Amino acid sequence: MFHSKEDYYLVLAKTTDHLLKFISPYQSPFALYEKLNTNKQELEAQLSLTFEEVDSSPNDFKIKKFLLEVNQELIELYSSLIAVFSYEAFGILPKKIEIITLLEGRRFTHIPKEEDIPKGVMYIDYLKSALIQPKDYQKVGSLKECLNCPFTDQCMENNINLNSLATTKTKYLH
Repeated sequence: MFHSKEDYYLVLAKTTDHLLKFISPYQSPFALYEKLNTNKQELEAQLSLTFEEVDSSPNDFKIKKFLLEVNQELIELYSSLIAVFSYEAFGILPKKIEIITLLEGRRFTHIPKEEDIPKGVMYIDYLKSALIQPKDYQKVGSLKECLNCPFTDQCMENNINLNSLATTKTKYLH
């Protein structure tokens, strides 16, 4: 990922600046970097998720998730996964999900709906099958690596997206 020490320190400074920009200094969060677990009975799976920041009031809560880099599919997937986890763990959906990119300093806001839950369940099932049969999948380290991959055109031709994850024959774990 880093081509030189200078590149490393530039990325470190940029991500630190963006992290400090988006952490709420005047608000005491309900949870800060908490790892929570819950069970999803229909998938026979234990779900674990680290919440970077959770702000709550008596009737609702808001979740912030920090990621290095994102694309639209990743935003949709994380939003769906957070919706499933929140519904299973707390019995309600969060009022708002904010996904923040630390490399670019951008904030993406998602208002979860109950329609997000089936998408999240489908993706969890897909991940579970990838863990059970890891030899059938090629893991990519980052979105940049995926963009430089010689099979990117094949992914696009096969229309690899959230709706086709469960049925695709080409198996790339993004």
